Amino acid sequence: MYNYLIVDSDDKLTTLLELWQQEGVQTIALDFEGEFNLHIYGEHLCLIQIYDGNKFYIVDPFKVSKKSLLSLFENENLEKVMFDAKSDATLIFKRYQIRLKNVYDLRISTKLLKIEGSLNKVVSSVLNTDIVEGKKSNQKADWTKRPLADNLIEYALSDVEYLLQLKEVLDEKIEQADLKTLHLRMQKDANEAKIRIKFGYENLSGYKFMTKTEKVYLKYFFNAREEVAKKYNLPPFKVLDKRILIKLAKEQSLKNQNINHKNRKIDQDLSSNLTKALELAENELNS
Repeated sequence: MYNYLIVDSDDKLTTLLELWQQEGVQTIALDFEGEFNLHIYGEHLCLIQIYDGNKFYIVDPFKVSKKSLLSLFENENLEKVMFDAKSDATLIFKRYQIRLKNVYDLRISTKLLKIEGSLNKVVSSVLNTDIVEGKKSNQKADWTKRPLADNLIEYALSDVEYLLQLKEVLDEKIEQADLKTLHLRMQKDANEAKIRIKFGYENLSGYKFMTKTEKVYLKYFFNAREEVAKKYNLPPFKVLDKRILIKLAKEQSLKNQNINHKNRKIDQDLSSNLTKALELAENELNS
């Protein structure tokens, strides 16, 4: 089990940032755990895990204010070593309108060196060691619960344990391959790239192959389901399966579809919302 410190207040995070400044810490390993419409409604930042090369930290974003998180995430004097930071950066932007700054993404390094695979595989092949197993099951854990089980904290911290060491080795390989200039430009471009937030329905399988008319219906049906899911704090898939949304959009009708929900109140709200959605879609297309 890792020895770690819990940061669960604004004062503790401020103290930590001041300590790093006093000790000359300029680089940290950073990773997040989140909730993505699996146990409750919406996308939530649930845990921040940090390793500064000496100590491990668990920051509880449920107990730290947005202002304090901003002092960490937008701190341009603190390099944040991450692996495949794009989804994490998007989550932070969507949730807090905060933009991660001074990120050093090791996924960019591995792609440039043509080293494929997940963090586990990269650590295994480059450092000849293994990260804590159980990634799939832990990813599906409910990270909103408190207190978190020891095995979940161990898993979370394992994702930052080797990032600084991995950076050192990969940087050396990039130097040897005479790719340093290109690599630095790629890191800079990634930090400056605009974050594009897709509408949820745009991520559904087959969306890009739908007609313009079908996409309009899908937009309204999708939003109708979202409203109900948000009202009852449920993952949207527990309100209505996404495959049914696709069928509704393609058929442009509520007939002959199994949209009944076992909860009577949810069923009533869903039926009402879908009926309104159908009308809104028709109005937009006819306008």
